[in-house]
Amino acid sequence: MPGIEGLTMTMLAGRQNYNLNGRVISVDAGASDTQVEQAIRAAMASPAVAQMPAGTPIPAAPSIAPAPAANAQATAPAAPAPVPTASAPTHPVSAAVSVQQMMQEHTRMMGEIQAAQVELLRATLARQRAAVSSAVGSVAQKIEGQTDDFLSVMGQFTNDLGV
Repeated sequence: MPGIEGLTMTMLAGRQNYNLNGRVISVDAGASDTQVEQAIRAAMASPAVAQMPAGTPIPAAPSIAPAPAANAQATAPAAPAPVPTASAPTHPVSAAVSVQQMMQEHTRMMGEIQAAQVELLRATLARQRAAVSSAVGSVAQKIEGQTDDFLSVMGQFTNDLGV
């Protein structure tokens, strides 16, 4: 396929997006190699879409007013529909900014969750250390008490033998 060496792939919004000779081909993230190849071949075989020169204003869509009912009285003309501006959420730049803000918020939240989980882990490990220290200390005290008892018995034994 001519130009295939310039093929690039990016992941965006859970989709694989391929760029080949100025054409963008988008497939599901789980698409097989065969599906990707078919999508690329289909896109390359389709006729190119004519593009408007940069800076060409986008004309507003004409508003179509509904036909008045036969017995309706004359009313004031409807206000024209607002024309989308560059800040409208459907504008590609706004969508990109929105996605970027979502990703920043997601990253911040993931950091907070991770920090909370690390603190939980730290507290759990401290409890384990305290439990081990307490348990080993109890065992040591028990053995110490048994040692005292043993020494007492041995002392009595040696006393009885007169040693």
